[in-house]
Amino acid sequence: MSRKRLNLTGHKYGNLTVLEETRPVGKSRRWVCRCDCGNITIVYMTSLRSGNTKSCGCIKSENISKANVKDLTGMRTGRLTVKGRAPNKPNVATTFWYCKCDCGKDTVARASNLSSGRTVSCGCLWGSNQYKGKKEEENNEDK
Repeated sequence: MSRKRLNLTGHKYGNLTVLEETRPVGKSRRWVCRCDCGNITIVYMTSLRSGNTKSCGCIKSENISKANVKDLTGMRTGRLTVKGRAPNKPNVATTFWYCKCDCGKDTVARASNLSSGRTVSCGCLWGSNQYKGKKEEENNEDK
């Protein structure tokens, strides 16, 4: 007597919704899943059913990022004022922040670039006399 094959299509495991079965690897069945963040990923059936895999990896990135994030809200750097944290990008361990530039434009910047002073505007300083003057000063210091 043969056992009925379990069909996981439509089932939800953590943030993953099972879409369809795909080619197995050896005897291990695999499933195409859509994560709540929008990514598509392929997961072994055993990982889904055991609870070892609950997302495409975005949960892990978000948790690591949250644990190591200093709140930059209200910080000023150059012409930017940090307004709040932007959502994490899937599988990217970098933290991004929403900022408002003195020129009125909104922008998103990496935390590391804000903290180091590498990002000081929405881009409006490129080509401005203020930016050119700063670059000339840096070049003179290097000599």
